Amino acid sequence: MPRASWRGYLRLSLVSCPIYLSPATAPAKPIRRSRGYQAGRARTVLGKHWRTRLTPAFYPQLDHQIMGWTTAADAVTVARLLLEKDASGVTSDLHRRTGWEKRRFNPAFGMVLERLPEGRISHEFQPDYTSPYVLVLSEDRAALKRFIAAVEGT
Repeated sequence: MPRASWRGYLRLSLVSCPIYLSPATAPAKPIRRSRGYQAGRARTVLGKHWRTRLTPAFYPQLDHQIMGWTTAADAVTVARLLLEKDASGVTSDLHRRTGWEKRRFNPAFGMVLERLPEGRISHEFQPDYTSPYVLVLSEDRAALKRFIAAVEGT
């Protein structure tokens, strides 16, 4: 790893995250990896100036500390909604039923989508959700129940 040109802390409310800046060795190099999640990407612009872009994986890492919710617990709620008898796989309906803002719903929904096979997830492009529709079959219901049990520790 290149030698850091600046070290410091990023303070967000009560959370303080250690950060460092170093010369980029590639056009877009991961800033920091924590448990396999990439927190952001940095790129040099005009020589010494830095531009940083946070990745979607950054938000679930700090949500419990800053926003007061846990993405995994929210994913359990979304999974339970998908398991209900009258549940539709329409994402906007799931979002409405949670009553959360999109900033809270989307990471939890994304975590649930990771448990479903690729062929069951709509990849239609639209700006509001990770996927506009998901199809849950009986074998997927079993996977969602295992996910809920694993998160809840039962």
